[in-house]
Amino acid sequence: MAQVALNVAIVASAESGHMNPMLLLAEGMAKRGHRVQVFTFAFGAGKYERRVLSFGGEFIGLPCDVAEEEQLAIAEKRNQIPMILTRDLMKPGLSAALAGKTLDIILADFATLAALEVAEEMKVPLVVNFPGPLKMAIQMLGAVDLTSMISFGGIHVSTTPFSMVRVAAMFNLAGVAILSDTLCKHMTKSLVLVNSFFGLEEAVPVPPHVTIIGPLAGQDENRKSLAETHPELHAFMADAVKAGKKVVYITTGTMVQLEAWMIQAIFNAMKLVGCRVIWSLKEDKQAFLPKRDDPSFFVSSWLPQPALLASDDLHAVVTHCGWGGTLECIAGAKPVIALPFFGDQPLNATLLVEAGAAELMGPVPGFSVKPSGLGCYKPGSITAETAAASVRRVLDDVKYLAAARRLKQLSVAYGLGCEHACRRIEAAARDGMDHVINRKLEERVTGHRPAVVTMVMLGLLAGVVAAGMRIKNMR
Repeated sequence: MAQVALNVAIVASAESGHMNPMLLLAEGMAKRGHRVQVFTFAFGAGKYERRVLSFGGEFIGLPCDVAEEEQLAIAEKRNQIPMILTRDLMKPGLSAALAGKTLDIILADFATLAALEVAEEMKVPLVVNFPGPLKMAIQMLGAVDLTSMISFGGIHVSTTPFSMVRVAAMFNLAGVAILSDTLCKHMTKSLVLVNSFFGLEEAVPVPPHVTIIGPLAGQDENRKSLAETHPELHAFMADAVKAGKKVVYITTGTMVQLEAWMIQAIFNAMKLVGCRVIWSLKEDKQAFLPKRDDPSFFVSSWLPQPALLASDDLHAVVTHCGWGGTLECIAGAKPVIALPFFGDQPLNATLLVEAGAAELMGPVPGFSVKPSGLGCYKPGSITAETAAASVRRVLDDVKYLAAARRLKQLSVAYGLGCEHACRRIEAAARDGMDHVINRKLEERVTGHRPAVVTMVMLGLLAGVVAAGMRIKNMR
């Protein structure tokens, strides 16, 4: 229990991948005796208000006339990342809701740009939660890859790693430059909690204000009895065990819209493998299944994913590799057949493959910000035969299970988890962040420095080039 109760404002969009980690932090802070208020769009009350009240927090809905699905559709139509529209819709209501409040700290999801801007305007200490891989955070900030450093003659040279995120930021494709610039402005002077861990990612040096905090959900919290909560699902899995069949779970999240050809290819692949299948598939997409009542399939529009992934009777997961789902697979020590679509999903899938815990179901798609995932795969790029081969490799080779168990072990190493994150938040509220932020170093490793400095450097470079050309002409 903390000695002094803090006034904590927690802000995120109503999208579950961003809100769920924030609710874990909110609950953790509330249990430590702090006064917690959770701010999101009012239409998120149905999903989140009861949970906030259950741990003693206060839910505050912000006015918004554009529903979550509409926001995603508008952003996709504009070919723009949803965070820009979310910022424009949220900031007026958030500013009004926080006006006059005495806050000790604001805890914001990285994609909730309105909260980052309001925290600076109110001069309130800011903590940014990054529910994604450290590698993605580095790409968003445009930081140099310190592992690429080459030293000679007392000179140290490092490079900024090439990625489509940096290309998109350079040319402001889909508004990525706006996101990157906003994050650079605020994350370089705030406490940043990265929900990842070394072992899944390569160990690299990070600035003192960046904390690798690992998964925020405790693994024991997911072990609920399916026999009590979902008896039909439990019976399906029990029958598979009796029949000596392995069970595969398929999930592609709430945003991705699977196309008919892909649903049919995956269905036929599972029939070729001969396993039992639990499939979280939207109601309107179930019409594309070749057979709706196949006894080897348990299909539902909603499933208790954390509890399911914790079950010892589940053997592998076909997933889009959203970060929250990726960490849940790791918590359950489940090997993965990766089917990524947009955003950080291709990177997340690659990390799992490199860690030895996954196989790809098809080719890794290119850079996309479309939440629907439409167009990420061309018809025929995944067939029943190629998909079945990937599933068989994961089910038949124990090395994937061993790698998944290793990741689970590393994900709960000392210093990781929600409790340690809450302690860092308390320290940031109590002591501030100036003592752990080296602004000169930040400018060097991110390339973000005052415009006049950049102009002077470019001028000097142009002068050197011009002098070189003049000397060449004189010869």
